Amino acid sequence: MKIVTNVLIAVFVFAATVVAAPPQYSVQSLGALTAQGRGPYDYRSFQIDDSGAVLGQSQSGGHSQASLWRAGVITPLGTWGNGTYSYGFAFNNSGTVAAELDDQFVNRFAGAKTLTGSWTSGLYTSGVQFTSPRGINSLNQLVGVGSASTFEAFPLRAFFHPGVDGNARPILLPNSSGAISSAAFGISSNGYIAGNVGSTTNTPIAAAWRRITNTQYEYGTLDVVGSTALGVNAAGTFVGYSSTGASQWSLSTGLKTTFYPTGVATAINAEGFVVGNTILSNVLTDPNSRAIVYYPGGTSVYDLTSLLVPGTGWVLYSASAVNSSGQIVGYGNLGGYILTPTCYANCDQSATAPVLTANDFVCFLNSFSQSSPSANCDGSAVPPVLTANDFTCFLSRFATGCP
Repeated sequence: MKIVTNVLIAVFVFAATVVAAPPQYSVQSLGALTAQGRGPYDYRSFQIDDSGAVLGQSQSGGHSQASLWRAGVITPLGTWGNGTYSYGFAFNNSGTVAAELDDQFVNRFAGAKTLTGSWTSGLYTSGVQFTSPRGINSLNQLVGVGSASTFEAFPLRAFFHPGVDGNARPILLPNSSGAISSAAFGISSNGYIAGNVGSTTNTPIAAAWRRITNTQYEYGTLDVVGSTALGVNAAGTFVGYSSTGASQWSLSTGLKTTFYPTGVATAINAEGFVVGNTILSNVLTDPNSRAIVYYPGGTSVYDLTSLLVPGTGWVLYSASAVNSSGQIVGYGNLGGYILTPTCYANCDQSATAPVLTANDFVCFLNSFSQSSPSANCDGSAVPPVLTANDFTCFLSRFATGCP
């Protein structure tokens, strides 16, 4: 399968030039929930489902456990048998969590469970002793990495698992000619798989698989050496990083887009919203990095910190996942966070009725005077971006009201 037929590289910069005004976001701390902290792809850290539940880690009984945050409450998911840890990497909207587990013999393997169920384990395959899941879709199909050692030893191989009932076994995904290693990080509901292949640990090439049956796959590479695909949606749009920066590859158009000249695109939702970081680093608390977001149809990315409601005190370093409602999770100067889009006209984010008051006009004026991207209500792209039209747009939004 030839994935990319043409390459279009469009490097975007921070600007307010999307087709519609970006939302403002309210921000909430994830408290004691931390990132899973396993492997070289830690910049994906937290995951979020469409209900707003967040998957991360917490300490319980002296062990690091996969844990779910929901409306401020953290629920540890436990370990397998006499195991010492569970690292949560992915979960879906039905509440099934995919994690790396261990046992009392220090074997490490993929497992899955629901919030109220027990861990399903034993997801080994012939010749593969270590398996660690990295993605799960709505059909409870898993993808991840494995090796012949009980530990994470090179060469790693990408695997697909057809379900989490514990009866089936993982299937190794095909490699390209000359490649001896591979990894899979995300899978869409219709079987697109994002990952990489390589001849050594330092030469990854972004790769895409499409599952036809459990034993038949289409396969192709998306880029050149120094690239990896981390996420994919049902439209066949892949995101990750390449030598040109935070990148997106589209199967429907055969085109590549570079959002930012450095960094990584970590996730994409069904609507095409892309989030990521300006620095390709697994140091989630790097103060030199900024969390970014791209809205479909636009020609630029936004610094997410600039879209927060005023006075939060947060600086957002990384963004790791986005759900269908546009909620975003990641790390900032105050720890883990979840962002929720707000009603545009409710600029001051008041919660007491009436929600829309004259204070919102004052808030909008302040944003406009500070040249905040959130004041670009009409989404204009031609300088000067902020004009009287934005006031007209805000009046219209105010008149429409909030849901």
